[in-house]
Amino acid sequence: MAFVGTAPRKAILFGEHYVVHGAAALCVPIEPGTRVEIERAGGKVGVRLISSIGDDFFSQEEAGTNEKFENLRVAYCGFLAETKADEMPFVARFSAQVSQKGTGMSASFATSFLRALCAAYGKKLSKKKFFEIVQKAEEIAHGARASGIDATTVMEGKPVLFEKKFEPVRFVFKDAKVELPKGSRLLLCDTFEGVRSKTSELVEKFAKSYGVQGAANTAQRKKIAADFGQVFKKAIENLKKTGSIVELGSCMNANHGLLAAHGASSAGIEKCREIAFAHGAYGAKLTGAGGEGGAVLVLCGEKAVGKIVQALEDANFSAAEIKIAGKI
Repeated sequence: MAFVGTAPRKAILFGEHYVVHGAAALCVPIEPGTRVEIERAGGKVGVRLISSIGDDFFSQEEAGTNEKFENLRVAYCGFLAETKADEMPFVARFSAQVSQKGTGMSASFATSFLRALCAAYGKKLSKKKFFEIVQKAEEIAHGARASGIDATTVMEGKPVLFEKKFEPVRFVFKDAKVELPKGSRLLLCDTFEGVRSKTSELVEKFAKSYGVQGAANTAQRKKIAADFGQVFKKAIENLKKTGSIVELGSCMNANHGLLAAHGASSAGIEKCREIAFAHGAYGAKLTGAGGEGGAVLVLCGEKAVGKIVQALEDANFSAAEIKIAGKI
C-alpha cells in the first residue's frame, strides 16, 4: 500500500531582495508541485529515495551519499524523534518538475515527504511542530537560517504577504487575497545552462549596489524600500480578477528593472525575457534570487501561452504554465 504526500512549490511574485531590507513581498504557492509515494519494503530500516533529480538511502544511523537530500533526512529524523515511531524499511518515490532555482523545491520536497510519513505511520503533527521540522530541513538545504517564507507558503498552500522586521529581527506573515486578472496566464521558465549563482552572493551583491556593507542601517533600509514601494502598491491593486493585465505586466517589468539595475539578473534571464516579449508577453521578471540559472515568471494572455513556451524551448530553456495553488 502506498502512502501519499503532496505539496505545492512557491514563487515570489514581487519583492525578492527588497524584502531582506524591510520592504513587503508577495509569495504564492504554485502548481504543479511535488508528490511522494511511500511504501513498505524489504531490507534494512530506513528510506530508499527515488526521484528524477537523484536517488539515495538514509536512516537515523546512516547518512545518505547525496547531499541534496540531507534536508529530507533531517525531516525524517525529526519526525521519528517527535512521534517516537520505530524505523521501518521504506521506498519513497518522488515526482516533481525539474528543480527550478527560487521555486521552493526543498520546502516542497520536505513538506510532501513529512505528510507521507504521517500517513504511513498514522501519526499527526501539530502545525507548529510540522513547521519546526520543515524549517530545520530548510536550514540544511540553504546552509543558513531560513526566513520561513518557503515553508509557510508551501505548508499553508495560499498566497502570503511577508515583511522582515528589525530590533528584534523577525518575519511577519499575513494571508493575501490575490488572483491574476481575467484572461491572464503565468509561465515559469528555467534558464539553467550548467551554472547556478549562489543566493548568498546575490544577496550581498544587491546590498553592496546600494552602498550597504554588512547589516544595513535604518536610513539605508528606508532608501531601499522606498525604491520599490510604489511598484508593490500598484501590483497589489491589479492582482484581482478585474485588474489590468497590462498594468500588472508593467509592474513586473518595473520590479525586474530595479532588480537588474542592482545586479540580480543574468544574460540567460534577459534572453528569456526578450523571447517572451517577442511572442506576446505583457510582463517578465526574475523570481527568487535570480542570477545565473535563475527562474523567470512570464505574464501573458491565454492565446500567447503556446507561442511563448515553444519559443523558449526552441532556445533550450524549459518553460511551462503554472497556476496559483490553493484557495484564494
